[in-house]
Amino acid sequence: MKTNATQALEPETIRKDQILDAAAALFAEVEFHGTSMRMIADRAGVSQSLIHYHYASKEQLHEAVFERHFTRVNQKRTALLRKFLAEGPSDPDNGVEELVKIIIEPWIEIIQDAHRPTREFAKFMIRSAYHEDPWNLRLGKEHYTEMRRLGVAAFRKVAPEFTEDDAFRAYFFTLSMFFMPLSAPGRIKVLAGRRNVDIIKPNVLLDRGVRFAVAGIDAMRKDAAR
Repeated sequence: MKTNATQALEPETIRKDQILDAAAALFAEVEFHGTSMRMIADRAGVSQSLIHYHYASKEQLHEAVFERHFTRVNQKRTALLRKFLAEGPSDPDNGVEELVKIIIEPWIEIIQDAHRPTREFAKFMIRSAYHEDPWNLRLGKEHYTEMRRLGVAAFRKVAPEFTEDDAFRAYFFTLSMFFMPLSAPGRIKVLAGRRNVDIIKPNVLLDRGVRFAVAGIDAMRKDAAR
C-alpha cells in the first residue's frame, strides 16, 4: 500500500518528468538558445514559476536533462574504456574494431531509445558538438574531456605506434564518421535525393561504419609506423 508521503510525492515527480520531457524535446527542435522557459512551461503544461521552483535557470534545467538522459551512456562508455585500458582487447587481432564499437555503440543505443524525448535530445547533443559558442564549448569540456582522455589512451594502447596526436586523430575520426547520420538523418536523405537511405539505419551504420573506421585507422597506423 502506498503511504501518504509517497502519494504526495508522485504528482511532483510526474510534473518534473513533464518539464524534463518538454525541455528535451524543445532543445532538440529549436536548440538551447532558441528555447525559452516560457516555451518549456507551455509544452509541459505547467507554470513558469513551477519550473523556476525546481530549476533556477535554463542552464540548470539543461544540466538536469543531460543528467537524466546521458549519465548512463557516459558511465557505460567510461567503464568500457577503463576495462579496455586495464585488460586490453578481448581479441588482440580485432582490438581496433572492439574499441570503435565501445566508443560508438552507446550512442547508437540511445538514438534508438523508445522514449522519444531521449532520442531527439541525443541528436541535439551530437549536433551541439559542431557549435563553437562559449556555452557549447563549456558543455563539451565539462562532460567529454574525461571520455576523450580515455579514448585517446585506449587508441595508444591498441596502436602503440601512435603518438598522442595520432591517437586523438583516430578518436576524432571515429566520432565524426558517425555523428552526421546519427544526428541529422533527414539531411542525409536530402543529400541522397531519396527517403530510403540504408546508412541511417542504426544496424547498417554500425556494421559499415565500424568497418570503414577500422580501415581508416589501419591506414593511419601504417603511416605512423613509417
